[in-house]
Amino acid sequence: FDPNYAVNRYVYLFITATASKQQIIRYTDANSVGTARTVLVDNLPTAGNNHDGGGIFFGLDGKLYWAIGDLGNGTGVNADLTSLASKVGRANPDGTPANDNPFNDGVGPNNEYIWARGFRNPFTLTFQPATGQLWVNSVGTNYEQVFVVGAGDHAGYNMYENNQPAGFITPVIKY
Repeated sequence: FDPNYAVNRYVYLFITATASKQQIIRYTDANSVGTARTVLVDNLPTAGNNHDGGGIFFGLDGKLYWAIGDLGNGTGVNADLTSLASKVGRANPDGTPANDNPFNDGVGPNNEYIWARGFRNPFTLTFQPATGQLWVNSVGTNYEQVFVVGAGDHAGYNMYENNQPAGFITPVIKY
């Protein structure tokens, strides 16, 4: 739900549109019926199998965050800043990339939506109400790891899992 839902009645969804494309869409709630379907972020990666994502949430900064895994085949891992796979994305509520995203290079090769990277299967995320910190739960190969994620952070996948060295974020919970 939009942070200003009481006024604008916007509801946001992360959907699998086709076997090769996911989208973030918005509806306007009109007496419990979704109207005015609007595609905000199009062509999000999917392989139609697993590790595709679906977590979506508004941060205390008013921006829309979502997470997508490595599509089950290693897409977007390590230093790849061209793909939204294996990443946390961030956008303005209208679907445009936030100008202050850490890898936003305008017309360069980077995907301007990337907020953080290095997640195998980040299937859920939330913001801690008291601190505004972003918490991401990512399923690894041998561990589930919960990270507190900031702008530009790298969780290490697929180079590291539960043994991230300096320069990478480490899980605050792992099992």
